[in-house]
Amino acid sequence: MITDVRNPKWTTPQKNQIIVEIKSSLYPDDGWIPYVAGPSELNKDEATIYGLVVNGAFGKVEDSDNERIIRGELPLPEGIEIIDGKLVDTAYLEHQATEELNRRLSEWQTPESLALAETDEEYSALRKASMKTLLAVKNQSGWPVNVVWPD
Repeated sequence: MITDVRNPKWTTPQKNQIIVEIKSSLYPDDGWIPYVAGPSELNKDEATIYGLVVNGAFGKVEDSDNERIIRGELPLPEGIEIIDGKLVDTAYLEHQATEELNRRLSEWQTPESLALAETDEEYSALRKASMKTLLAVKNQSGWPVNVVWPD
């Protein structure tokens, strides 16, 4: 059973869930425990806490950390950028884009492709041009958020 609640804040700018710290009689030695609640129809305890918090029973519900980062109240985490008013995990997008680039480059590095490039000048020129175009993708202004892949 939940015995106390503090520090309510929204989890997202959409304000459809809150995170609070709770004390529970089931875990008395654990101190304050993070707890996420929303207007759940399946979990009455969660819905009750959500309703109480939203109605101010435990103080003002603070904005989400994402909103506070965008406003400059909290530091921007490493690998995250603010783009068009939203937090974007550019480190993750760069990882994904680099994996796709490596996959596309590897198609030109198969033993068959290498052998064909040795014996066919036209294919060799196509291979070099295609690899050069692929390598230039990292120089696009949209890298890694908006990548335009060559055909």
